[in-house]
Amino acid sequence: NAVISWNSVWGNPTGYKIYRSSVYNFQPASNLMIGTCPASQTSFVDVGVANTDNFFYYRVVSYK
Repeated sequence: NAVISWNSVWGNPTGYKIYRSSVYNFQPASNLMIGTCPASQTSFVDVGVANTDNFFYYRVVSYK
């Protein structure tokens, strides 16, 4: 598993969308979204990468 954590953002977001890709500096897209969480949460466990030797990049985007 991979644990992703981030600092909360200013502006009272509704929550966060978490994206994963094997491509560095990727643009978030619906097919790359692996989950969402409420604004009160600042970490996410990606269970989709268990037992893999691949490298992944993540983006966390706040939304209202």
